[in-house]
Amino acid sequence: MRTDEVVDDSQYLLTGLDAFSEYSLQFFTRSGNYYFYSESRESLSPADLVCHLLLIENDARHRKYAMLLISATNTSHEDVREVATSYGVEDIISPLLTYLRTDGEQSSAQTPPWSEMESLARDYEVEI
Repeated sequence: MRTDEVVDDSQYLLTGLDAFSEYSLQFFTRSGNYYFYSESRESLSPADLVCHLLLIENDARHRKYAMLLISATNTSHEDVREVATSYGVEDIISPLLTYLRTDGEQSSAQTPPWSEMESLARDYEVEI
């Protein structure tokens, strides 16, 4: 769900780029607040946040941010792949994980030059 309002209800979990701040990744882009509704969950994993972000917007910038969160949190690629399958975004995630695993050696049309990824990681003090 997207809204310009802040939702203060425990069944609505913050997702999208704003949720990355929990992992010390603060971005200066604003496109509203995104929430994931759940009656049974108390939190979202980094793998969930990556998948939600790519469902919200699958462009070059958001793919870089998704890879940055995977690296910043040392999230298991298997965990990301499993969650991506449940959200139906495994085709988007797979080349990103391959790219990270190979330090940019196996790139695709969906991945940036490795130097861009390294620069972004340096800016946010993340080891990739």
